[in-house]
Amino acid sequence: MNLVLAALYLAASALIIARPLIGVVSLALIVGAWCIAEGVVEVSTAMSQPRLPAWGWMLVSGIAGIVLGLLVLAGWPTAGVWVLGVLVGLNLVFTGISELMIGLAIPQLGLREPPSVTA
Repeated sequence: MNLVLAALYLAASALIIARPLIGVVSLALIVGAWCIAEGVVEVSTAMSQPRLPAWGWMLVSGIAGIVLGLLVLAGWPTAGVWVLGVLVGLNLVFTGISELMIGLAIPQLGLREPPSVTA
């Protein structure tokens, strides 16, 4: 499996280097799908763990990720040129704030490490 994954990474990177514009457009599509997938996971985790302190931050982060992903896909392929940096940056900000708030809430639970989440 690792060999197949390594071959896919090498092929994808070679294509992006050889055809940068197609690479940017393709990456925009991938980032849009990734933001939506990450947002869905965060929303479902927040909804399944409402007793966790600061679960609302995770919910907001997930909703923001879904909205950002939809914006990327709605403007694809023309938005691929500028949208990657803006939306990835915004998604990182929301995810960072969510993770920070969850981390700050952990001492309230009396735990030394984050609780494991089962889907």
